[in-house]
Amino acid sequence: MHRAVSGLVLCGCLCCGGMAGLRADQEPQRRESARVQSPAQLVPQLGHPHFATRKQAMDELVAWGVEAIPALEAGLRSPDREIRFRSQRALERVRAQDFQRRLQVFAAGQDAQEQYQLPAWGLFRKQVGDSQEARRLFVEMQQAEPDLLLALDNSSRRAEEVLVERLGRLQQDGRLGQTGRHLSLGTIASYLFVAIQLRGDDAPPALQQLAALFRHDVFASAMQVGPQREVLGKMLGVWIEGADSWEAFHAMLLAMQYELPQGLVPAQRLLQEDAPDPNQAVYRGFALQVFARFGDASHIPVVEPFLEDATPYGQSLNLSGTARYQTQIRDIALATLVYLAKENPQRFGLLRLRPSSSQVFNPNSVAFENDARRDEAIRAWRAFRASPAR
Repeated sequence: MHRAVSGLVLCGCLCCGGMAGLRADQEPQRRESARVQSPAQLVPQLGHPHFATRKQAMDELVAWGVEAIPALEAGLRSPDREIRFRSQRALERVRAQDFQRRLQVFAAGQDAQEQYQLPAWGLFRKQVGDSQEARRLFVEMQQAEPDLLLALDNSSRRAEEVLVERLGRLQQDGRLGQTGRHLSLGTIASYLFVAIQLRGDDAPPALQQLAALFRHDVFASAMQVGPQREVLGKMLGVWIEGADSWEAFHAMLLAMQYELPQGLVPAQRLLQEDAPDPNQAVYRGFALQVFARFGDASHIPVVEPFLEDATPYGQSLNLSGTARYQTQIRDIALATLVYLAKENPQRFGLLRLRPSSSQVFNPNSVAFENDARRDEAIRAWRAFRASPAR
């Protein structure tokens, strides 16, 4: 690598010499007088008694850029306190400038010749891709959360500590009524990416806050109309697919909100579970609607067993003045099957079925007046499935 400062000084000297009409035999003397000191020569001057000398040495070291790093690192071990202090300050400036330079090179896709990559880029590229939009998002992530991504590059345990600390700070802000007001897309995307890497049986409880961040206005706007929707959708889809336990229901909600078919994975997982959870009916009913939204005829065998599930869902409603309609899981299952088969709901007794903006259909609109009507509708479905003409 050519010395940037040295090159500029020499170039300036030559130009000035040409403009002033200097003789050729004067140029060597001019170049010699303008010779730049090396970083190793400049570092001791950081402890000079005169402030102007200290400042000039520090500015020149920063101008040297990354080539000054070895000398500055040596300065950190100096017995002179002033040299140690100014070496540290100069190192911070050099690394910050080089980081911004590398971000610009990276965003332009010209980083093939770089000696080292941006922290966590290799993992991000493997999981998300190397498109222009992926790079733009990664630059935003690096600008917003460089320490978190550096921690991930070094150790998943350290990344977990940093992320938990960040989420704890958000929780504290929430108690002060300032939840998420300062969040950027780069921060939320960084949290999402790191959380995917940390997923496992021993994931810290603090990660339960993440689902709320993925509904934040900044993230929602980017998911709906932003140029990075595809990249963010791919990342969120990975998180949704891996959602289990307490995450699964929130993952399905996000899948429905952002039209991500990966929601079928936690939905099927919830349908297969038989945990003694008081909210199990809510989870199961919503999981069936996820199949109605993203599934197809191949998922009919997954849903059909729930035609036997008479568990109540939600509150009963008095719709006719004489009968109370109580939705059951098997009602939602029947409506889901009708959607998967692309059949007319009225053919199977679903006379009041109404669409829903947040779900596929309103669960209350699929309830039957009594079990006799319900059994009749289910028999009609079974006859349809048994018919060779279907």
